[in-house]
Amino acid sequence: MLVLVKEVGKGVYKQQIDGSLESLQNLVQGGIELVPRGEKLRNMNIAILCNEEGRLIGLDENLIILGRDGRELTSIVGNIVYVGLDAQGDFIGLTEEQVALINNEIFDNPVKGVRIDGLVLDSLML
Repeated sequence: MLVLVKEVGKGVYKQQIDGSLESLQNLVQGGIELVPRGEKLRNMNIAILCNEEGRLIGLDENLIILGRDGRELTSIVGNIVYVGLDAQGDFIGLTEEQVALINNEIFDNPVKGVRIDGLVLDSLML
């Protein structure tokens, strides 16, 4: 199963996993939570996963989520995993088209200059 992984402080990369719950939990370093996502990712059947207890256990911020007006809505902490969704909502591997969308729309065009605690973080326009 092809996924994209975005670790804190690192770039996004492709990874092949066996698709088990355990493999997804290993990538996010704990229980998984489905992150609300914007229309474009929903329409392309892409899910964003993170550690469900990330804030509670003090994981570092990874991506800032901005609204259409550019204002910060929230941030995602800890490692992030992008997976595909089938018609029943089950996790499946990403297609190359989905990988290209994620890379082109999110990581190749980040909004710059957003700061939290003095750190410039990657940003995600949803």
